[in-house]
Amino acid sequence: MQPAVDLEYQGQGLAKSLLFFAFRTAVQISEQIGCACMITHPLDDGVRAFYRSWGFEGTPFDPNRSMVVRIKDLQQNGV
Repeated sequence: MQPAVDLEYQGQGLAKSLLFFAFRTAVQISEQIGCACMITHPLDDGVRAFYRSWGFEGTPFDPNRSMVVRIKDLQQNGV
């Protein structure tokens, strides 16, 4: 997953909306095929901080590049 918002539209809450859509989709898919997490590869530290604020964590195999959030955590938070 690597959603992005054009510079012209940043600051309008679109990234949050995209992320909620991705969360809901991931939870629905996990109920059908059993996936355990969502993974993303933030392009810079600002994007990394955004994902961290939504519960994503660095991965053990690539902590400086990849971030992951568990589906069960999304479900527990009401997604």
